[in-house]
Amino acid sequence: GWIAIALPGKELAVKEAPPIPKVGVEPLAHREARIERSKEKLRKRREGEKDSPGWPIKPARMEWGVLGGIEPFKKLNPKVMMENCKQNLPGMLTGMNFPHTAKQIEEFGAEWLTQAFHKMKTMPEDNSVKRIVSARNFPGGGSGPKTLFTVEYEKPDESLDTTLFMKLPAEVGATGSGVSTAAQRVQDMQGAFGDIWGAEVQFYRFVAPHVPFPVPKFYFGDQNRESQEAVVITTAVDWPKKGKKTFKPYQVMPPCEKCEDYTLTNSQDYYFALLRRLGTVSGLERTGKLGSEIADIHWSQYGPNPRGIPEGMAQHFRTFVTEVSSQIWPEKVRSAKFLDKFSEAMDNVQKAAGHIEWYCYANPLYVGFGHQNGNTDNAYFYRGADGTLECGLFDWGSAGRMSYATEFMGSFGSCLGGMLAEYDDRLMHCFVDAYHATGAEPMDVEELILQYRLQMLANTCQMLGMTMPYLSEKHPQGRPFWKNIKAYNDEPIRSVFSLKFGVSMLYNKVVLMSHRLEPYMESFGVFTKRMGW
Repeated sequence: GWIAIALPGKELAVKEAPPIPKVGVEPLAHREARIERSKEKLRKRREGEKDSPGWPIKPARMEWGVLGGIEPFKKLNPKVMMENCKQNLPGMLTGMNFPHTAKQIEEFGAEWLTQAFHKMKTMPEDNSVKRIVSARNFPGGGSGPKTLFTVEYEKPDESLDTTLFMKLPAEVGATGSGVSTAAQRVQDMQGAFGDIWGAEVQFYRFVAPHVPFPVPKFYFGDQNRESQEAVVITTAVDWPKKGKKTFKPYQVMPPCEKCEDYTLTNSQDYYFALLRRLGTVSGLERTGKLGSEIADIHWSQYGPNPRGIPEGMAQHFRTFVTEVSSQIWPEKVRSAKFLDKFSEAMDNVQKAAGHIEWYCYANPLYVGFGHQNGNTDNAYFYRGADGTLECGLFDWGSAGRMSYATEFMGSFGSCLGGMLAEYDDRLMHCFVDAYHATGAEPMDVEELILQYRLQMLANTCQMLGMTMPYLSEKHPQGRPFWKNIKAYNDEPIRSVFSLKFGVSMLYNKVVLMSHRLEPYMESFGVFTKRMGW
């Protein structure tokens, strides 16, 4: 149709820009914005201006027949596995022995790297690694030791990175970053956290070439199922020097340690960047654009947890707040009014926890491929030419098919409760906008918000039980320990990775509930009505 838009001396209709939904970021599917971005990209292409951060070129997708896939994860007798770990067994993909400790990369040397890269076809056959120039430990994270090393190639090649990153499963030893007790090592080897090593190797080999945003370039990965030893070598992220404050477009910003989002300015911007990536990956998998091999890979297994949550956890938590650690909590959390409402809510959630699990997996539209560990410490952030914060993602070992609500629990593991209280719904919109921009089958954002809230309630309830040992006089982190703790992120907590991780997640989930318990429980009420209770 048409209308007259003007009379002499008078405008009858004025064209305005279409409204952008208030979701914290511009939706990728917003038509006019997309057209403008396309025009800008074409202009840059004509003028030879780069429109990318210059990330290392990903290797071409490997054919499944080249080395094949990793066989499914299997649990073995713990004693047998521990003995097998001492034997340095070869990898199942390449038949090669590989480093099992951070120090061994120098012992294996340039010749081994050459053979390894040739086996994976990540370096041309007519080139070789001439020497390992340097190697050093890379601190951070909790999955195992990490090594940064630089190499020199026989033939200089701009497509080959000279600074590489190697990660390994945790070594048996004292607790701390990159090491573990024998019991913790067995837990990891028994798949307590999924098939994190097999999944990561397979992601980089077959899926990464289809991902339209930065991920580290893959050079080598292998695993032995009889010992569960593994290795992954990728390009190293070009982290800035300590103290650097200003960054040009596409320059990588400083890393964020796990559960240390309080060091970030406007941390919500980091999560909008993350959720755009996660929504894109989920949408691409839904539309069959992540490669044909993705369906044949044995990913970490996710599904409804039928175990439920023990009764009485809310009372233990209340005792922890009122008698043991009141000094670390905001005044609202300490108040009897909130604790009464929170305890009642958690008791109701506890009874429904198993049903919540099944509900979030019941509709296949809300179950798909995701990165369950896609949080701020597993990303590298940079700003685009327009100043928008963007990111690349790594640590794909927890990838697999899961309910999107389950994915969000992993992605929000480090976030601040106050931030999530303000931006939770908008982050769900952000995910859905990115998902829909791939052409994926439409999903209802309100249903996704409902499922996210249900999972967050259940996850919060489940975490309350971690406070039980803290009520003891004899436990290392029992009542005496907490007398001198000033904040949830105090140094005695930060210095023990597992303690920092657990306390931070519990603290921020409870802070979230102190702001948003009422709307979350309204969603719980919608759920119970649907269940006919």
